[in-house]
Amino acid sequence: MAKHFLVLCVCIVTAYGCQSTNQSTSQSLPTKPVDTKASEIPQYRAPSGAYSALSQPYSSAQAKRDVSILTRTKSAIDRGDLRAAQILISGILLPPRNTMLADVYQRLMVQIQIRQKQPKHAVQSLLNLQSMVVEDVETTRQVCAQIDAIACVVRALVTQQLLAGQLDSIAEQTRIWATLQGSTTLPQDFDPSNTPSILQLMERVGEIIQRPDAERLVANFSHNWIRLHHAITRAGTPREAQTLWQSWQDQHPDHPAVKTPPPSLKLLAQYEAPSLTVALPLSGRLSGAGKAVRDGMVAGYLSEQDPTRAASVKADGLSVSPAAATSITFIDSNAIDDASLLNRIVESASDVIVGPLLKERGQRLLANREASRLARTQEQAAPAWIVLNRIDESGRSQSTSIQGPVYQFASAIEDEAHTIAKHLRAREYERLMVVTNRESWAYRATQALRSDWQGAIVLADFERPREITDTVGNAMGVADSKSRHGDLQRVLNEEIEFLPRGREDLDAVVAFTSVLESQALVPALQFHFADELPVFATSQSARSESLSDIAGFNVTELPLLANPDPVAAAMSAVFDLGEQPLVDLYALGLDAYRLAAWVHWIQTHANHWDEGFRLRLNLASGQLLVGRHGQIERELVLAEISQHGTLSLSQANGGAVH
Repeated sequence: MAKHFLVLCVCIVTAYGCQSTNQSTSQSLPTKPVDTKASEIPQYRAPSGAYSALSQPYSSAQAKRDVSILTRTKSAIDRGDLRAAQILISGILLPPRNTMLADVYQRLMVQIQIRQKQPKHAVQSLLNLQSMVVEDVETTRQVCAQIDAIACVVRALVTQQLLAGQLDSIAEQTRIWATLQGSTTLPQDFDPSNTPSILQLMERVGEIIQRPDAERLVANFSHNWIRLHHAITRAGTPREAQTLWQSWQDQHPDHPAVKTPPPSLKLLAQYEAPSLTVALPLSGRLSGAGKAVRDGMVAGYLSEQDPTRAASVKADGLSVSPAAATSITFIDSNAIDDASLLNRIVESASDVIVGPLLKERGQRLLANREASRLARTQEQAAPAWIVLNRIDESGRSQSTSIQGPVYQFASAIEDEAHTIAKHLRAREYERLMVVTNRESWAYRATQALRSDWQGAIVLADFERPREITDTVGNAMGVADSKSRHGDLQRVLNEEIEFLPRGREDLDAVVAFTSVLESQALVPALQFHFADELPVFATSQSARSESLSDIAGFNVTELPLLANPDPVAAAMSAVFDLGEQPLVDLYALGLDAYRLAAWVHWIQTHANHWDEGFRLRLNLASGQLLVGRHGQIERELVLAEISQHGTLSLSQANGGAVH
């Protein structure tokens, strides 16, 4: 066993030799001194008074009537009576002729539309303003936040800083970073700011600052904030993030984030690699799965080390601890009982516990940890625990101040359904046909989709692949069409040439089907004239050598396969993961190692974070949003299958950020 594992490590080291960087160099990088003193930043002038037109005198009867309606509308909005506000403002059939009153009308429409969650209409109302004022910047931020137009939100926040002369405010910098980290409506790479109307609104926001270089400053600062965020979220570990943060500072010395960095960026310089104890089934029935996770973790471990150093591997407990900082001890959870396993974990005194893989085993260990010595004193923090499963169906964190946080991390089909739901909402679809088999995973995916997407669903469930064509036809109402044809023939008492057509009110198809079932779905949709509908499916449809059979499908997939970072790509090449049925577990292992490093960093600096703290990471198994108390949200990328059977990121994932 030891000889096999040593060969495995040597193979991985060889594969990483041309891609790894000297980590000892990155560790010794000097920390750039940060000037926290307030700099002299003048307040930029901008027009103000969003509703000052309501207090101006007017001579025409129409203008006076408009003022009366608009004033009462504003009062209704202020007291939260949207129904009254809507009725009142509808009394003005067209925007007032007076320019200032017309702008008041548009601003009130925006306030109503924001509260009614109609952000796209609110964007158009803002663009109808003939002149923007300082108050419109905050309104723009609120509107863009509703549709997760992150670039637009950041642009508005930077503009507010310039207007207030607060470019050196730590609170304001932290607000921008938290905005970038906390957005969860859509995957980060999809940004509705790329749509023309949002871009136009962003440009108009910059115009209200009455200074020639203001628009350039706002655009540059905003763009570099987003570039920094993309770099940090792609960092596998805090050590890598520290190097990227230092490099970014060197490239943008005049950026506000360099002068007064948010605490989470500043604290990247304070990182000590953790000690890990990993409990996996390395023998017995599930040894294949356990070893896949282990190999993924070793790949992550070796990517942080100097490949010229030899890794020492010890068969007893599979302890990996070369000269670099992180130490890992692997325990075969199948070789010992619960009590012995918990004792081994306690004796390891590790900073982070990873595993076990089995749900029932994890539940038992967590139930017994309170009585163990894992609940440490105030002087010695309890270890964080990363359980490689969903211990409870809700996925809630389990943590106390004494026992330390528990993170539930697994490759769950529900995550793929939630990802699909977000993209469906982004496209504003209203009616779906969900084609699903009757396996448990498909049932769970359907339930997750229903909980996350509130539009109408026409369900087409089948038991055997040969039933798919009839099932799709029934869901599309073809049977009703045939029935009407029969009725008409009986009334006319003659044969009528007839080609049954399905319903035309569907926006998309969601397929919770296997590879073979997905291939059978394609001709079924063609037969019922539904082949023009966009199809969304999970990775269960995409694990095949002949993906060209389902060309055009949009599938949720691991970034490891669709958009790998260099470490994930190297691991994929070493283990030939494109043909590996356990690819999800390799990705899980790689990210478990990375996640352990980040969790240790979060817990080390726990007193710096508020309850809303979120850390966004774009890793091999998906985009993770990690909280301080054990929360993990996971999204996958959405990839489109080309005519050649290759995966390419859909426009929603690959849009450029301005």
